[in-house]
Amino acid sequence: MPKPVIIDTDPGIDDALALLLAFGSPELAPVCITSVSGNVDVDTATDNILRILAHIGPDPAPTVARGAETPLEKAPEHATFLHGIDGLGDAGGELPDPRGDDAPGLSEEHAVDSILRHIEQSPEPPVLVALGPMTNIALAAQKAPQTLRHLDRLIIMGGAVTVAGNITPAAEFNFYVDPLAAQIVLDSGLPITLTGLDVTRKARLELRDLDACPDTPRTRLVQRITSSLFTHSQETEGTESIPLHDPLAIALSFRPDLCSTRELPVQVETRGEICEGMSLADRRPVLPRLKDPPNAHVCLDLAADSFLTLFRERVLWEQSLSSEAQTRT
Repeated sequence: MPKPVIIDTDPGIDDALALLLAFGSPELAPVCITSVSGNVDVDTATDNILRILAHIGPDPAPTVARGAETPLEKAPEHATFLHGIDGLGDAGGELPDPRGDDAPGLSEEHAVDSILRHIEQSPEPPVLVALGPMTNIALAAQKAPQTLRHLDRLIIMGGAVTVAGNITPAAEFNFYVDPLAAQIVLDSGLPITLTGLDVTRKARLELRDLDACPDTPRTRLVQRITSSLFTHSQETEGTESIPLHDPLAIALSFRPDLCSTRELPVQVETRGEICEGMSLADRRPVLPRLKDPPNAHVCLDLAADSFLTLFRERVLWEQSLSSEAQTRT
């Protein structure tokens, strides 16, 4: 049976690719998609979820719920310089109307309540995948910590333990936007897999991968929404490839073997002037009793070829989809 999965997200180009992978993977049953302020404001993120689902046409459609408008303490910060004003490389207008007949309805529940309800009502412990800042997850942990403990796992795309950040030299974007939320979640006692820049930077889609794909509505969509990312990568890194941050987190929900992990105690800097949002893991070679207990399985290495093969097959070639689903897309 497919594993029930709840996805908290802030689409975002790579978030959109992650949703395509989630719904193209028969191992998963996405039951709830919630929005959060991050790459774009929460209303744009919500519309982008609805647009993507209208494009995919999942049956049954998951619940979609709007989440936190702002981080717990900070003012909102967005990454429209990278993802475009609409969050989808300024190609979102080519997707279906988020309020059209093909889009699922928007729940009246707040994202926090929807997450908790789906955990409570799930016939088996679901996986929760956090692809954006962890504001909603932190609020859920504060509201109903016992309910969250019924999760099978919490997979977080966030942090940078052994490598530099991507929004500042010290911090990864999701942790930087709401560092307090990240720390609350890491302190929650949940079974956490931390999928940070340590591994997501190794999961890179090459421009030639897109050029080699068949000409389909799906590949044309991927080409359009990723175009600005490839341009940014060429200008800043001198490479024709882009990191698949969020799709890797989705893949780990059903292929945990893709990453090797190490149990580590991780803290987040919430007050630093230079290092705000930095994720610091205690990797000192001292006896465990001299350190805080581990609070996360931190991904440190990736079977990159295996992951990229999976992504290409399921997102670019749609090999795991039925002919009926391919016709819809």
